[in-house]
Amino acid sequence: MTLRIFSKDIIPKAVTFHFSITPKPTKKHKNGTKFGIIHLSGLSDYFEVSEVKFMTENGKTIMKVFCPKPAVTIKKHEEKKFYKQIESMLSEWVMDTFKINGYECRLENFAVGL
Repeated sequence: MTLRIFSKDIIPKAVTFHFSITPKPTKKHKNGTKFGIIHLSGLSDYFEVSEVKFMTENGKTIMKVFCPKPAVTIKKHEEKKFYKQIESMLSEWVMDTFKINGYECRLENFAVGL
């Protein structure tokens, strides 16, 4: 896919999310969440989702979502608003999805750039 860049448009930077989940999700819920993030959450309208990874750190289950390649351009003056909307959109979707399935989930970190 080739991005068309118009004057005063910029290409967004990569974004990374880290969520903590308790208790440890089942394999079924991990796989369902990965599928949902890529195909149902809306994130793929803005970024290529290259990694949804579950790991254990200090006894906690952490889910990392890494999106290195944007699928859109944005206006420079709307950059902060864009990242805030992306953060809110995915974090609400992920936390609601885990809550419905009996888990506690919270956004631990949202980072812009590599």
